[in-house]
Amino acid sequence: MLILTFGLAMGSPLHGISQNKTIEKLNKHFYPISEEDSASFSYFIMTSLTKDSVKLKRIFDRKNRLIKVIKTEPNTAEDFKEKTTETYDPQGNILSQRIANLANGKFIETFFFDEKQVGQVLFEGNQTYHVIRNGEEKPSMKNSNDFEPQFTEPLETWNLYLLNHLKIDQKKVKEANQRVIVGILVDEVGLVKKVEWANPLGAEPYVAERAIAAVKGWGRNFLPALDSFENPTKKWLYVPISYQKH
Repeated sequence: MLILTFGLAMGSPLHGISQNKTIEKLNKHFYPISEEDSASFSYFIMTSLTKDSVKLKRIFDRKNRLIKVIKTEPNTAEDFKEKTTETYDPQGNILSQRIANLANGKFIETFFFDEKQVGQVLFEGNQTYHVIRNGEEKPSMKNSNDFEPQFTEPLETWNLYLLNHLKIDQKKVKEANQRVIVGILVDEVGLVKKVEWANPLGAEPYVAERAIAAVKGWGRNFLPALDSFENPTKKWLYVPISYQKH
């Protein structure tokens, strides 16, 4: 299979990891939760910082199995910060690796099956994606990343809907700026199976409640995510909804 590249290098080995570590509980969406929230506790994240400004985050499940590694480090050759995320199954097999340029949002993500590369997506900016899957010799250019669920209508239509249907009583809101991440579980045929508040520490419950109500009121189906073999698959779509109190 052809391997796509666009100037993102693999991170260097870690040296001099600091002993100053922090540990947080995460929910199933990999967002922080309060220490008291035992019902939502699915993972925990351990964060370390090296002497050369490399931030390392390791995420484990409740059985202490490594599920995800996130490394953020300066790319001294190109003068930008680079973020590498690797995900693993409970048996320790790599599932994906994503390398992102934090300065411009460009990324390359590689998918694995049975320790072999089976898919890859390269994002060049300006809604330009190059996608290649198992058995293909060269990538296809697309305007969306179909490894993820997609809206069936233009995002402008969704934004206009949200503007008209996100009803929030400002008198009930305390914090001026809040951001709700709404998780939408889209099944293999594009139907919505669940709608959940993914980041419980990111907003007040009232604002999150109104955001979820707006998403549920959308009433449309989605395009399902496609795996590396082009099979539709059930997957979460995360939709950010920001609120600013005037």
